[in-house]
Formats: sequence, structure tokens, C-alpha cells
Amino acid sequence: MCGISAHLGSADHTLVLQMASLLSHRGPDGRQGWSDADCALGHARLAIVDVRGSDQPMGDDGGCQLIQNGEIYNHLSIRRELQNHQWRTQGDAESI
Repeated sequence: MCGISAHLGSADHTLVLQMASLLSHRGPDGRQGWSDADCALGHARLAIVDVRGSDQPMGDDGGCQLIQNGEIYNHLSIRRELQNHQWRTQGDAESI
């Protein structure tokens, strides 16, 4: 199971990575973070789908960031429905 951390306000990128480190027993496959002036997000990942890709937080071209916990079981059917989308990963989170 993945672990999620966040800090709002005067966001501290280092703090959310430290928080994600404390969750590493839940997601031993990687740890990533993202931050701007107001929000910092951290993620400890347990990779099940797209083991080598799909790092989170995951950003889009519009500046949105996603952290997702759990598996999207119907992600393949969602991908088939959105054939015109240019997928960056093979993971389930991007289908959100």
C-alpha cells in the first residue's frame, strides 16, 4: 500500500519527503515529492502496475498534480475509451 503525505500553507518539500520516508514500510519501491509555494505532496510507492514508471506525484500539462493510493482495476478499459489521449506511463494512476 502506498503512503501519502502533504503540507499546506508555507509548503515544505523536505518535510513531506521526511513524512513519506516514515511511510516507506508501506511503499518500498520509491519515494517522490512535488511542491510549490502553497502545497507540498509526498508519496511512498508500492509498485504493482507499471513497476518502473508511474512515479507520483504525477503532473499533467495543465499544472495539476495527482497522488493516488490503491489500484484502479478498470484502468485498461478507461485507456481504451480515451484512445486520443497521449499516455505517458503504463500505470493505472494516469487513467484518473
